[in-house]
Amino acid sequence: MLSRPPALLRLCHAALVLAVAALVAACASSATTARHGAVGAKGSAATVVHADSVAKLLSPSGAGSVRVLARGDNAFVARLRLAANAKIPVHRDASEETIYVLEGSGTMTIDGREYTVRPGTAIFMPAGAEVSFVNGPSDLVALQVFADPTSASKYDSWRGIRRL
Repeated sequence: MLSRPPALLRLCHAALVLAVAALVAACASSATTARHGAVGAKGSAATVVHADSVAKLLSPSGAGSVRVLARGDNAFVARLRLAANAKIPVHRDASEETIYVLEGSGTMTIDGREYTVRPGTAIFMPAGAEVSFVNGPSDLVALQVFADPTSASKYDSWRGIRRL
């Protein structure tokens, strides 16, 4: 295993966090779906939300949840949580997807190739890629970005809860 200088790793992490923050701000300014926590209408003023202030949407199995941070005309950003040992079955999304792992670990399979992921891992999946995921022994927390928010419509049927 290669060792990276801690300062370089912190710099890369900070750059990615700033890039995601810029994307969240861009998406929120044209947010179209208040139901999932992104407020405003197309062309509205910029919106800033904290992940704890938006509803948590639970998967039908209860093993996953998302907090939608921004949903605009051209992108979608959410905080994703998967329970320990949870599995996401093989599927394809119509748009590009990027996931940045904040906590936890697991095995991501993209078009038949397996990748071990852990905190600090960025995952890019091209549109139409065949993907699946098997979570490790602890909860996984990640930022999820779809280049086109229509792929996030899978969350529309998840039930929302709010814990304050």
